[in-house]
Amino acid sequence: DHAFSLDNPTFVVGYLAAAKSHGSKCLESATSALYCAAVSGGKQGTPGEPFPRDVEALEKAKSILDSLPRFSPAYRLYDLIKQDAEKNIAESLKERELFDEE
Repeated sequence: DHAFSLDNPTFVVGYLAAAKSHGSKCLESATSALYCAAVSGGKQGTPGEPFPRDVEALEKAKSILDSLPRFSPAYRLYDLIKQDAEKNIAESLKERELFDEE
């Protein structure tokens, strides 16, 4: 489920802290798996508008980041999700600009 990390931050923070205790490779693998799950899958929306899923991911990731210490093992995951949502939203808005020019 793409929303798992965003809907279960308490679990994810604990999971990534446990992964970190087993070493950096374990943390990287766990972070990567959660990130891939969060950003993969189909999206539905109106052409030229940000996908609702991206808007929701951005809002939730920002809120979670605001509650996490910067040194938390989960900080990187939520920052990556936030960056992906920002990129997707910017691309959607750029598509709208290109469409409006035609």
